[in-house]
Amino acid sequence: MEMVPLSDVQIVFLDRDWSGSDYPEGIETKFPPADEFVSWHAFEAREELSPERLTLAVRGLLAHHDGTRTRLAKAYGRWTQHIAPLGDDTPLVWLDAEPDSVIAEQLTSLNLARGPILKCVYFRRQRLVVLFYNHIALDRVSAQILAEDFGALLAGRGLAAKTTSLKAWGERLEECIRSGKWEPHLRRLTDHKLSWPPTGTALPIDHNPSEEPGDEVTSRMGAAETTALLRRGGKDARPIDLLQTALARTIAPWVGVKAVAMCVVVHGRDPIFDDIDVSRTAGSFAMGLLEVIDPARPPSRSPYADPRLRFAQVLLNFSRSLEMTYESDGGDRYVNIYDRHNPRVTLNYVGRVESPGQDDLLRPVELPDWGDTRIRGVSTTLDCVVTIEHGRLHATFKFSPRYFSRSTVEGLATTYIRELTTLIG
Repeated sequence: MEMVPLSDVQIVFLDRDWSGSDYPEGIETKFPPADEFVSWHAFEAREELSPERLTLAVRGLLAHHDGTRTRLAKAYGRWTQHIAPLGDDTPLVWLDAEPDSVIAEQLTSLNLARGPILKCVYFRRQRLVVLFYNHIALDRVSAQILAEDFGALLAGRGLAAKTTSLKAWGERLEECIRSGKWEPHLRRLTDHKLSWPPTGTALPIDHNPSEEPGDEVTSRMGAAETTALLRRGGKDARPIDLLQTALARTIAPWVGVKAVAMCVVVHGRDPIFDDIDVSRTAGSFAMGLLEVIDPARPPSRSPYADPRLRFAQVLLNFSRSLEMTYESDGGDRYVNIYDRHNPRVTLNYVGRVESPGQDDLLRPVELPDWGDTRIRGVSTTLDCVVTIEHGRLHATFKFSPRYFSRSTVEGLATTYIRELTTLIG
């Protein structure tokens, strides 16, 4: 049994007690159980798929990507993670039912301790293929990799060579934590965080318990402006720096603050070491970088542009002792820098989302946000997901109408595109 180090980010999802959060009275106060933290990719097959063909493709994914066989369990107060061997059972369900009639059952059918954490469900009449996966074990980039490889296996194409295993990657992290070689970068990271001004932590919240749990609003930018954004670079600012500044200029007047704390989601797969490559490794690598933006200042290149600082944050996420050494406020009761700023806004720059080619067997399709709705219903944050699709920037604000009115979020989404266009010039 291959043991794999468990990141602090995963433990946050597994162990956090949400009952102490500042949710209004009468609102559900916990996220779904860890086994139900499920996301999915859905596809329409261009031709009928047989059980044999699907079985071979699913088993091919499980064999090629160790992270799809992750198992997590808690014993004696401690979580552990390991890679299970490839078993005889194939997590494939073949159905003649309508998707909406059985989706609730499928969303709760994964199990972190016993498996599976990845399942393929095929709705024969609709030729609909849905890959369900537990988001604690597999991040969004992993899901995209798995979707690409699943399509290749169904089409009979070979897969790219395996990249670094989760076990080898985790062992290298532990080596870096023990060695102390990253101390200069940890100190640089801490100095950057300590330079931030105070921030307000609460967003203006409406208490609407009868509203739907989850919704989203999307605004789009023109093709010319999107091209100009992507061409920005060099020493002054990167596209992500402009995205952050525009979001701060959108949020600050609404909240009434001079600086905005936000969690900037990154893929966590930087090529730090010559012998470590996790670019196509399935696992939980994505993480949030805490950033504080002064909207009055012009966009500037964040110190996080240095991948060594991003990796320093990875080390803090993996080591409670390092976190307490570099993040502590020095008080009797430990409060780290993240909790002091407590960001209520998330920026997730996904980047380009490519359309499938004409010869692809699987065509991606949109389905209702079944799982996201359950999570969104207890979240008092605003999540801004930015993608580039068909040459245009799309900014999608995900939110709970129980806390924010749709008209308010529509106004924020419109303002965001306007502020971003102004920054591009």
